[in-house]
Amino acid sequence: MSQEWPKGATEPVIQDFKKSEITSSRIHTTTLDRPKISEVEREQTEKELKKLGELMGDSDVWWQLDGTLTASLREIKHGGDYIGAHSDIDISVLRSELPKLEQYLKEKGYGLFLISRNGDQRTFRRVGYKVFSSRSLNGVREAPYIAAMDEQGNIRIDADLVRVQVAIVDIDTDSNPSERGVNYPKSWLEGETVTVNGVPIILSHPARHLFFKIWQTRGYDEKDIDLIAEMNLLTNKDLDTLENIVLSKAADPAWWEENKHYVKDDSVLRSRLAKLRRHLTEKN
Repeated sequence: MSQEWPKGATEPVIQDFKKSEITSSRIHTTTLDRPKISEVEREQTEKELKKLGELMGDSDVWWQLDGTLTASLREIKHGGDYIGAHSDIDISVLRSELPKLEQYLKEKGYGLFLISRNGDQRTFRRVGYKVFSSRSLNGVREAPYIAAMDEQGNIRIDADLVRVQVAIVDIDTDSNPSERGVNYPKSWLEGETVTVNGVPIILSHPARHLFFKIWQTRGYDEKDIDLIAEMNLLTNKDLDTLENIVLSKAADPAWWEENKHYVKDDSVLRSRLAKLRRHLTEKN
């Protein structure tokens, strides 16, 4: 392994995998167009979504599907198709419900993990809920995931749903939400339910997705934003709020210190916001 991780009572197993072993679709970060989804990838994605809906639907915790997959499912709901292949499934949960979620997942054969990356290698480190939201250890950046495991705590790469990346939402004493240091309106926690293979999936608010999408630097992100802009998912109020939050973060040095991999060109951010504004104006 590339790193000697400390073990504890909730960390009985640390495992390394190649990305190809745990990812059904591989999209190179430099490609300018999201690849079309193949029939094999479609079947795998829908199998994973069905399992996700079954798993989280019985959990009695707040959760939502995040990421660009939400755009595809909204397209499908209105008679369209996937906007392309998707390599990851992302969800959000509440920090206050992590203890309950950890116990529930353990009963269902899943656990909480932090994953670090080193080239094509992925290192899974099982943790408890208290450190699940940690961003780095000894300078190594980690991301929170839910992953399937066997009775010994080993990752099950043969599971219908191997792993899901997790975003953690905080709620303050006035019921105001925030995520990774970003405060946003309570209305952005309202989800939209769609059905995949008979199983309900709750989609996150498009403004939440677009806030984090707008900073991305992968080759296909620009085309993704074009497609999502054409879908015209935001209200005027949501777009005004989104623009204010994005530009305030762009002017905050602490934001760049925490997110060094994000877009650093202010003109790119403004151009992407303008695309959303243009399609909203054309609609009205």
